[in-house]
Amino acid sequence: MSTQLSAAVTAPDIASPTRGEPLSVIGVRKRYGDFTAIDSVSLDVPAGALLTLLGPSGCGKSTLLRLIAGFVTADEGRVTLGQRDVLGVAPHRRDTAMVFQSYALFPHMDVLTNVMFGLKMRRVPAAEARKRALEALEMVRLSALAQRYPAQLSGGQQQRAALARALVTQPKVLLLDEPFGALDKSLRDQMQVELRKLQRAVGVTTICVTHDQQEAMAISDRIAVMNAGRIEQCGAPADIYDRPATRFVAQFIGTSNTVTGTLAAMEGQRGVLNLPDGGRLSVSGIAERRVGDAVDVTIRPGAIRLAAAGTARTGVQSGSHLVGRIALAMNLGDKVTYEVESHGLRLTVDAPRHAGEPVFPEGALVELSIAVADCMVLRA
Repeated sequence: MSTQLSAAVTAPDIASPTRGEPLSVIGVRKRYGDFTAIDSVSLDVPAGALLTLLGPSGCGKSTLLRLIAGFVTADEGRVTLGQRDVLGVAPHRRDTAMVFQSYALFPHMDVLTNVMFGLKMRRVPAAEARKRALEALEMVRLSALAQRYPAQLSGGQQQRAALARALVTQPKVLLLDEPFGALDKSLRDQMQVELRKLQRAVGVTTICVTHDQQEAMAISDRIAVMNAGRIEQCGAPADIYDRPATRFVAQFIGTSNTVTGTLAAMEGQRGVLNLPDGGRLSVSGIAERRVGDAVDVTIRPGAIRLAAAGTARTGVQSGSHLVGRIALAMNLGDKVTYEVESHGLRLTVDAPRHAGEPVFPEGALVELSIAVADCMVLRA
């Protein structure tokens, strides 16, 4: 069977359709000797939502996922599923199902038997288990391969078989540990779309672990960015990208210019920063800061507008206007990425490119316009 995308992924009419429940992690802490893997983490996942735990290797995201599954025991805190506290409940009694990066399919069993395995362990009668397993395979478009063995499947097909095995038990929460890590990029992109469609059709609350920011942005309702055992920020993908709360989030999610200036003046939530070499930057969202304080600001490369130095300023009516010099220009087809030296800073700027428009050469003087709303003050 081809791993190309179907026109649509829909859940069949199964006898007991999977429906998710809300999950909460409350003040959870996990230590290994002197090392704190999870440090007072709290998290709420609405019923039916897909939340991604995103962060670099070693940040604690897989430990948190396994703690939710019951494979790791917390030292402090609670985990609730619906109205039930499940922290002391055995993994197979938590109404959760987990898909591992390796898929963990039994090589000596065909696909259908693999999918039936969880139902057999729950003592579901053989005829009912077979019926439900076939329905699950239909859901992931693997019915035609039910008699094949894992070694006879492609990577994408193995992943779908593992998803069918997880979903057939009708879990309240589906846990995915780096589900696309073993796939090449083109197949990974396809499977992200398939997983998202399937998760929405089934309605199961889902928590996914990844270190791939693009993947998290593509599949998630919410993203929790983790660093050193803590959640730095949790929110909708657009909010995480547009309004990063900390320097770590700004630099980990996408490309960002992080600027440190000295607060020169402020009025309410609005202020002016002095830059290292004489420039001034207008910002909003200033809170609990005083004149003279160092303030960190992040600016996305696509938010900076370039024009030839000395030309009329248009488009940005309220904001900052800086002068700089092009240090590097990279023509990427649909856009040009520049590095611009300005007032002691080296800023990355992404400018859309249209056919016939000239590219600023290296060494050219330019004017940079930045709207106040695009200068995001980071948490102190």
